Amino acid sequence: MENFCLNPSKETFSYLPYNTRVLLYKVSIFVDFDMLSKKGNNILMNSIRYYFFNTLSTEEKKNLKLVDPKLFEIAKEDKDSNKYLGIKTVLKWREEQDIDSENGLYFSTVKPGIYLFRGVTYDYPFAPNRYPYFAVDIGNANSYLKNKIGTCVKKTKKQCDEMINRGISTDYSNMIIYRVTKKLKLLNMDNVENLNKLLSDFYYKDKEQYENFKRLIFSRTDLFKLENGIQNKVLDFVIFGNMPSEKRSKYDIGNMLSKKSGSLETDTTALKLAFALKNSNFDSDKKFSEWLCDNGFDGYCSDMMFTNEPLKGLVRTFPEEILLCKPNECLDKVRVVNMVKTKDREVLNQILFSLGIKRL
Repeated sequence: MENFCLNPSKETFSYLPYNTRVLLYKVSIFVDFDMLSKKGNNILMNSIRYYFFNTLSTEEKKNLKLVDPKLFEIAKEDKDSNKYLGIKTVLKWREEQDIDSENGLYFSTVKPGIYLFRGVTYDYPFAPNRYPYFAVDIGNANSYLKNKIGTCVKKTKKQCDEMINRGISTDYSNMIIYRVTKKLKLLNMDNVENLNKLLSDFYYKDKEQYENFKRLIFSRTDLFKLENGIQNKVLDFVIFGNMPSEKRSKYDIGNMLSKKSGSLETDTTALKLAFALKNSNFDSDKKFSEWLCDNGFDGYCSDMMFTNEPLKGLVRTFPEEILLCKPNECLDKVRVVNMVKTKDREVLNQILFSLGIKRL
């Protein structure tokens, strides 16, 4: 152990007893990265997972139900942000993507049995024509809970008082856990080819939806810059893919980065992206979701995506999410846990263990 600590490498790791290697691997999974004071520890934890995976036989990997560390990230921490991004609970929650023969859009299938999570601060049922979001990551759902009971979340004092007068309790802060009950067909919102296909289709068939859809990709500031010909490094990369090759690998994740250059909007052609970006806009999301749910999909899904943050540029902080068209028809409510937001990983782990979700 001393030799490995002084000189961590695949070779020194392989000399450790098997049980010690298993223990170190589990520690590397459960460690809360954003609570570490030294960034070097993050590198060490990533290295331990890599060493562990590459010093096992195929049979040992199968018995331990391991996957290649390249396929997942645990509590990813961006170098420009201390934001707590949560804990992965499902290493592979959706099937490989396929393409819809009718509309040419890529989609993923989610099988029955997957757990979804919602951090809910007000007691209200799923309403018609309101398309709720779900987290595949309990840590992400946890971030939506209240810091303490008796408070209103994202409300002014006037709004909070009005809610209390209407009989809405400010003591409500629950982690609600659902299980998917049937196979779901979800549009891949993290696929740049999908975004370009939709932009093109909307441009020629529905200009209002085209303008609406752009607001799900770009912030108001970015749209202003695009419309006024103001370019910067971020937009240059998102539209044209221009970036030194040694830096591109940071953004070459899943199907977010196109192999082709994009192009700006013209009088006769739609905007075309080289990189999939995500922006949060409630009204635009609702309008697009109405179109989506009327065109053969059960909702959409996305991996953790990048958003363009002021002063920071591209930051991968937009969490994994699933939007469902008819949650009442495809979900069972499994458990409601009355709790406030926590940074104690063990609290969240206990919820997972109680559901029978195995953690590596």
